[in-house]
Amino acid sequence: MSMKICDRCSVPGCALIPGGKACQCARKRVCPEVVKNEGDRIHDMNNEELAILLAKMGADPDRLDRAAQSYTGEAVNKCLEFLERAVEEL
Repeated sequence: MSMKICDRCSVPGCALIPGGKACQCARKRVCPEVVKNEGDRIHDMNNEELAILLAKMGADPDRLDRAAQSYTGEAVNKCLEFLERAVEEL
């Protein structure tokens, strides 16, 4: 299972805002191999941004509670691949 970006980063004594400009600069300087992935991008979303993403993906709010318990196998693996995919930072 993939860890959050702060768990993968080794900037010493970091007290920066995760994903902020200072965080990006420090990561590029100290541990450039640590890149933001789709999971990190989603983790940083507020509720409205996440709701928009889920709606674009065709999520049915009435089924979301049950969906987490019923999906296994290939569908889950494809979702994990998506979440671990690197994203370009602005």
